[in-house]
Amino acid sequence: MHGTRERGIKSTTTVQVTKVVDQHTCCATNLESNHRQSKKKLLDHFIAEVLARDYNRVYRGNEIVRDINSKFPINISYQQHNPGTVTQIRTDDDDRFEFVYITLGCSVQAFIKYCRSTLIIDGGHLNGEFKGTMSLAVTMDGQNQIMPVAYAICKSECTETWSWFLRKLRECIGNVEDLTFISDRAPSIVNDCVWEYLQNINPKRWARAHFPGNRYFLMTSNSAESINSMSRFARKMPILMLIEYFRATMQQWSFQKRNVAAEAKTILTPWAETIIQANKNACNNWMVRWQIDGLPCGHVIKVLTMNRYEDCSKFALKAYFTETLRKTCEDSVNPLPSPSEWDIPDDLMIVKPPIMERRQPGRPRNTCRNPSQGEHPIRQECST
Repeated sequence: MHGTRERGIKSTTTVQVTKVVDQHTCCATNLESNHRQSKKKLLDHFIAEVLARDYNRVYRGNEIVRDINSKFPINISYQQHNPGTVTQIRTDDDDRFEFVYITLGCSVQAFIKYCRSTLIIDGGHLNGEFKGTMSLAVTMDGQNQIMPVAYAICKSECTETWSWFLRKLRECIGNVEDLTFISDRAPSIVNDCVWEYLQNINPKRWARAHFPGNRYFLMTSNSAESINSMSRFARKMPILMLIEYFRATMQQWSFQKRNVAAEAKTILTPWAETIIQANKNACNNWMVRWQIDGLPCGHVIKVLTMNRYEDCSKFALKAYFTETLRKTCEDSVNPLPSPSEWDIPDDLMIVKPPIMERRQPGRPRNTCRNPSQGEHPIRQECST
């Protein structure tokens, strides 16, 4: 309805229309940059007219944007298929590859707004022709499932690569209150120089025994190592295929989590409800655990029950609510378009393959299996 005057009727929720101006002052052809009518239907009609004149034409996305912006006073752009995604490549002076950093915009926003402020970092070796390493940062959602936040591919796992990865991660997530990092204290993360620096600062910032922050009972880097185990075959692929593998995996996980969250009927996530139910049946966990993992322990539940509080969900951390889980995975991870639709700039730099100055740390894995007790090797003979 356009140009109306309304008033409410007392003691009711009914609204009475007292005046209607049945005349529109805005024309459908008078488009502004934020006009409602500048939607897909407008693009459909425009593209259909262009293709009707030349049905053999391959009408690319950047050409559509250019023609629409020149004909109508509206602002459209060929948006990213995954808005907010950050990718950065670092090369040496000879344009040779050193690092690539990738984080999906939906993962960063979900971590900042809806997840516990804990990041688990770990690295893994690449097993393909490029013998580099992969750095990874993950968190846990309200269903206690792994959610990758960022990852990078580097020449080698060393202090320099981890420093670069964490700097880029900081640029994406900003200042997160009470942020906690969990790692396996690999030599590439904690070396002699780092150890000397840590000895000169407050141990509350790095020692587990003195740390005042919250780890939410995430005591190991197993979550990040699970990603490494899952991608053990994918890490034999070329770099571009490995990047696409992680994007496709996150797309699948996001879809599955969205279905689980949509079907959940409880206030808390199914995993959180299971933990609370287990706590109701046993009071052998200590009171401080409620403050650590954000879920009411057995003692708290008993006290609430005695005071006739049947619903314990209001005393749980917001990250464990089903509604929060729905918001965590509400943004889709979209597939990339065909390379023929990419908008490739004319001054695109050609990245050269890296020069590997050092081999990967550790002893090379022996692919020959040791025979079991009583087992004799099979003798191979050529057939004639």
